[in-house]
Amino acid sequence: MHQNFTQRLVKLRDLIEGNDLSLGTRRLMDFAVDFELPEDLQRQTVDFRMKYNLEAEAFKDTGNPTFLSLRLDLLKLLDEFAAFAPVTEEKEAGFQEGEPDDETSVEFEAEPDPGFEIVFSGKGIRKIYAGLKSGFSLEMDFLELKRGELTGVVGENGNGKTTLLRIIAGDLAASEGELYYPFLGNLTPDWYRIKEEVAYIPQRLPRWFGHLKENLKFAASIHGIRGKENRREVENIIHRLGLSKYENATWSEISTGYKLRFELARALVWHPRLLVLDEPLANLDINTRNLFLQDLRYLAASLKHPISIIISSQQLHEVEDVSDNIIFLEGGKPLYAGSIHEFGVSREENIFEISTTLSQGELREKLSRIDRAGISFAGNLTVVRTPLEFSGQDFLQFLVHQNIPVNYFREISKSTRKLFRRQHA
Repeated sequence: MHQNFTQRLVKLRDLIEGNDLSLGTRRLMDFAVDFELPEDLQRQTVDFRMKYNLEAEAFKDTGNPTFLSLRLDLLKLLDEFAAFAPVTEEKEAGFQEGEPDDETSVEFEAEPDPGFEIVFSGKGIRKIYAGLKSGFSLEMDFLELKRGELTGVVGENGNGKTTLLRIIAGDLAASEGELYYPFLGNLTPDWYRIKEEVAYIPQRLPRWFGHLKENLKFAASIHGIRGKENRREVENIIHRLGLSKYENATWSEISTGYKLRFELARALVWHPRLLVLDEPLANLDINTRNLFLQDLRYLAASLKHPISIIISSQQLHEVEDVSDNIIFLEGGKPLYAGSIHEFGVSREENIFEISTTLSQGELREKLSRIDRAGISFAGNLTVVRTPLEFSGQDFLQFLVHQNIPVNYFREISKSTRKLFRRQHA
């Protein structure tokens, strides 16, 4: 079941009262669109988001009068939103403002799925590169992508991630297999119509000419969005994705991170059913990556315009944090393809990575005191395998009691990273 109007409103108020105006102004826009609020209120959310984008420096200081003024205006706008709460929805949900939400608060909080409409289904997908000395081939027996869900494709380079994404996007023909795009209403792929509904952003971004805003207007118009609607959609996506300062910029005037944001804007401005992104995080710093992934998570789960997103990346942990499903490819074959929440549930051990200033000999001697522990070294990381009953909390307490200095710690028991560790064990 979707979060209802009141639940979303409470979360918005928490964001703004907590001084997170960056995410607050973005989610404010999403809220107004998702619940189809009156046009004047939607316009105000766009204006507030634009103001935040254009005066970003002023909003770094929560005591700045500009910050306080915008914060107050946003809270007043939320009061206006409250007047449009569906009474029946609140009554059915039994939710009262101020009650704690039963969802766990995480950095990338996923909205409940908006319908699980299947947008792509593939069976027996094969791509054979017969001319290669390595004889590489991609083999994917079954794959299903749904609106509102984000699917991550991970694995080392040369294992078929780009091949799989290009086949899904209709940019590369499969050697074998059946591909279905149910939103087209027929079983035979119509590649022209597929291109109208599927947005593909390759790793190497194509150069564009002219100004950013004009390119977005053109992208919307060739998908049938014209006139007043064209202007509204273009303005919305520019400000939603933080491009306000650059709407009149050219290719050479914006950074790699903003070039990627432009490509995302160009894809989303016409509301595709499926968005395919090949290694979009490769050249982004960690803050830009996190912001980009956060936006993908929320935009995928839009109530008004839900989309299915499939993204390939070597940034495994960041992608897992936002994904509903994960595909781990090795040698062109999936070692795992399914729900991220189900991965590792039936495991028989826990696996941890740590980095420390101790020598390997010193560390091995201390870790050997854990009953039935398996220890291996991978570069500057130590991989520790413990019985299932020895939890992450137990391991942290052990490190403290043994006076082991820790520079890095991560449990990978429920992460596909342990498949990578198995490859290199």
